[in-house]
Amino acid sequence: MISICIPVYEMAGQGVKFLARALQSIAVQTFSYYEMIISDHSVGGEIGQLCTSVPKLRYIRNPKNRGNSSANLNHAIAHANGAYIKIIFQDDFLAGPEALGRMVEKRGGKTWLVHAYWHTDFAGEARFAPTRPFIPHNSANLLQNNSIGAPTAVMFKETDLRFDENLIWFMDCEFYYRLLQMSGPPAILAEPLAVQTLWPGQLTHKISTAVKQRETEYILNKYGLRPAP
Repeated sequence: MISICIPVYEMAGQGVKFLARALQSIAVQTFSYYEMIISDHSVGGEIGQLCTSVPKLRYIRNPKNRGNSSANLNHAIAHANGAYIKIIFQDDFLAGPEALGRMVEKRGGKTWLVHAYWHTDFAGEARFAPTRPFIPHNSANLLQNNSIGAPTAVMFKETDLRFDENLIWFMDCEFYYRLLQMSGPPAILAEPLAVQTLWPGQLTHKISTAVKQRETEYILNKYGLRPAP
């Protein structure tokens, strides 16, 4: 079984709209052996109300570490029962009804799979600029140069590995680096199987320069990447 983990919050008033689109993209999948786990950081009850009538969905309120996307995603993963974890961020969605089935088909014997994805605008009507995921020759380059993409691009076998809750900006590439060290290279599928929304309210556009600098220092210290004097 695949556990689809979705961390959610108000998302500048667009949370219900985006989540409804993501849930609809999951509901039409031809591969049906999955569960959905939603970890909700929002204050109001609108998202919870949306989730009440959705089959195969477990909705969990998460009042702790509000605003920390890594912690919210970890909370969803901690409640998963599936052999594989598929991350879908709230404002992203699966590209078509065969998406999950293609992931299962193409993962082979690998512990994790990375797939390409489309980008779309706020309305979600156009699809453009598909990603081209790859593992760099020097794997340490992943720590500051994300060549894989957003967490929505990955599916991995359930392990004790979790996202570093000290990180928001580098949460994904640092997780990929540790997953690579633990499990070896992933299966890489060039076919876009999801769609990422580019809009002003997404987390990427809200992270301050100060946070980026702090996390850069944290990565350099954690992995001893400072150049020799």
